Amino acid sequence: MQGDMQTFCDNISMSDIDWKDWMMRAGLTAGVAAVSSYLLTADGGGQVDLFGVRLPGSAIIGASAGVGSLSADLAHKYIFPLVPHNERFDKLESVALSAGASGLGCYAGSALIGGNPKLFHALAIGGCSFVASDYAYGMIKPVQLM
Repeated sequence: MQGDMQTFCDNISMSDIDWKDWMMRAGLTAGVAAVSSYLLTADGGGQVDLFGVRLPGSAIIGASAGVGSLSADLAHKYIFPLVPHNERFDKLESVALSAGASGLGCYAGSALIGGNPKLFHALAIGGCSFVASDYAYGMIKPVQLM
């Protein structure tokens, strides 16, 4: 066990992460979640005073979904390789974790802006936002905009 942990710690390098790719995915997820939450709530999610700046609640929900997507990417890169016999379900786990993390991010953002968030609605907005942004990213990536 000690040898496995040491090997894991030796292999961690933040420089081998494709940050541009990950941030573009997280940004797309955040944008889709923000627009979705704005359109699906009666008042656009209300207003939140964050560090002296008034932000729309939908922006907080979108940012939370983007953070959830980014954290799922980090988990996929560093935690999933430690799970034995994981290769067969790698893609399925990645999609489920990313959609679930984006949904939980939406739930956390909804709780942050106040009110009484419904878990199912937050998971639906976050999960569908991830799926939609993943599809859009697949369409954008071959073009290589940057």
